[in-house]
Amino acid sequence: MHPGAAGVLRDGLTAASRHTQVIVTSHSPDLLDDKSISDENILAVSNRNGETIIGPVDTAGRTSIRDNLFTAGELLRLSQLSPDLELVAKTRKASWNCSASATVDMVRLAAIVEGQGECEAVPILVRRIAQTLDVALAVSVHPVLRVPGSRLAKQGEIERTVELAARKNAGQGAILVLLDCDDGCPATTASRAA
Repeated sequence: MHPGAAGVLRDGLTAASRHTQVIVTSHSPDLLDDKSISDENILAVSNRNGETIIGPVDTAGRTSIRDNLFTAGELLRLSQLSPDLELVAKTRKASWNCSASATVDMVRLAAIVEGQGECEAVPILVRRIAQTLDVALAVSVHPVLRVPGSRLAKQGEIERTVELAARKNAGQGAILVLLDCDDGCPATTASRAA
């Protein structure tokens, strides 16, 4: 869909929803780039180990949308429009009448990186380092936030992204910011980000 057409389509869908139920599925973040779209009107979809999971937007996403930190479209572009896995699990346990399973204490980590390669490499690298330090240490690496360095260099963007990472961690755990600075000097990039 052309980005310019998204607003027109969104307006048409909104008008139609006043008279009938409207269900829309789309990969277009442009369709969600509207601050008037409530997180309550969105179900997020993810694929985990071959299983499709559909549920309300996770807590970090909900609060980011409600606080106008990000639009739903911006979260989708960052691959951070995710279902609330805890709520989905609770719903499943209640509907299946399963007993609660044992919990494992984990170190939580949210990561911010520039490139696609880092998205895949950082969780593996962090887990290997943790295993080297302590065989019993378990690390939960949240979906990695991939933000191009050119965007992070803009005024206020690193702060917004760190805030989203903190919300993903629910205020617990650490945040790793990994900038490879392919396009510049690390010292210059760090001073601009500070």
